[in-house]
Amino acid sequence: MKSCTLALVVLVTLSVIQLTVARRPVCLLPPVAGYGNLAKTRFYWDTAASRCRSFTYNGKGGNDNRFVTKADCKASCEK
Repeated sequence: MKSCTLALVVLVTLSVIQLTVARRPVCLLPPVAGYGNLAKTRFYWDTAASRCRSFTYNGKGGNDNRFVTKADCKASCEK
């Protein structure tokens, strides 16, 4: 029984690693609102939820896990 449990844990762990590595590195970055006064809705890939979510981007700074449309986010990060 212990060996079956261990095998299951290893299998699940390897599956999670494979999914994480398969995504573009930009999709693994956290959302960053940046600075400025733009206050535009943008989309980022939420790794924990495995989906695109909206956030308010302030116009400057931030990182590349920022997409103008949800469709762009999904096309770049959804597997």
